[in-house]
Amino acid sequence: MHVDKFWIDYYDNGAVKSYNSTLTVIENGEKKVTKTITVNDPLVYKGIWFYQSSYGDSWDRVEKARVVVKDKVTDKVVGEAILDWQKEQTLKDLGLKLQLTDFVADFGFDAKDRRVYSKTVEHGNPAIKLAITERDQSLPAPWIFYNYPDLFEIQGSKFTGLQIARDPGVLIVWIGSTLLVVGVMLSATIYHRRLWAKIVPAASGVTVYLGGTAYKGQIDFDREFQKLAERVKNLGRPST
Repeated sequence: MHVDKFWIDYYDNGAVKSYNSTLTVIENGEKKVTKTITVNDPLVYKGIWFYQSSYGDSWDRVEKARVVVKDKVTDKVVGEAILDWQKEQTLKDLGLKLQLTDFVADFGFDAKDRRVYSKTVEHGNPAIKLAITERDQSLPAPWIFYNYPDLFEIQGSKFTGLQIARDPGVLIVWIGSTLLVVGVMLSATIYHRRLWAKIVPAASGVTVYLGGTAYKGQIDFDREFQKLAERVKNLGRPST
């Protein structure tokens, strides 16, 4: 699974409208299907469901930071480095070792507790902290700000949250649900009736006793039962 793109749509008032991910399914090194998913509109591939379940802002870290080194006197660029998160990199020509150790999205400083913190999760005033070693001597670790002149952009760091599910029994569930619905419909339209008839011989003929019951449609059953009883009576009457 490869996330090609992730973005958030907003309403005019700033509220989140939707969050979306363009996904590509790769099987055996070959791209099989690409789709943009949103909440309640997943990507389905070979019985596997990929849902857009969440999103967030990685406000407390960055993947990479580009740092430019200038000469204090001439203000000329003497070196630059693209630093990976918390991985030391050496600038041999300058005798420097740099490491990106910390990041805040919206720089704030608590004077009482003497600590740096992020005032918000938005990139209002992003800053990185560098561990610097010059010729095997550790220097004080400075904070460098994005809004400070001549620094390169710190890329946004949003992430998408996906939920992947596979349910091999979903076909059985659908079959069972269909049978259940059909059964309910049949029970509503088809109902059982029971009839009893007892024939008792008599000197002048026979006496027929009828009885019946129905679980539903009692009024219709009473009418039909009366018609049946009249027909049975007419069978014993002499024709004219």
